[in-house]
Formats: sequence, structure tokens, C-alpha cells
Amino acid sequence: MTQKEFDALMENWLARQAEKGTNPWGKMPEAQHMGITDGRRPQSFATREEVATMIMAALKHWTDCAINIVKNS
Repeated sequence: MTQKEFDALMENWLARQAEKGTNPWGKMPEAQHMGITDGRRPQSFATREEVATMIMAALKHWTDCAINIVKNS
């Protein structure tokens, strides 16, 4: 398989993925509410930068929750 053939197959696959209905996990209201994801591209790949941003947002949210639990104990 040549690079050109692979590219054509990948473009086709990505186009089909984009046409699929949304995955409920990608639109998870809790994650959107926490600011972890905006849910705009649930069928797309995430870049390393996007994944790092989501991890940092999740850690911040969970840290804030833990601090509130300790303060209210």
C-alpha cells in the first residue's frame, strides 16, 4: 500500500466517522459542566494538547472538590 492509497483510505474513514451520530460519552453533561470537554467533536481524535488540557481541567475540578470536602468536615 502506498502512502497515497493509505491517505485516501484514512480520509474516507475520517469522513465516515464525522457523519456518525454523537457518542453519549463525548457529550457527557457532567464533563461539560466541569469544563473538561466542550463536546464539540465527540467522534474526532484528540490531540496531545487537548488531552493534556482535559486532564488538567479534571484534576483541577477534583482537587477543588476534595478541598471543599476537607473544609466542610
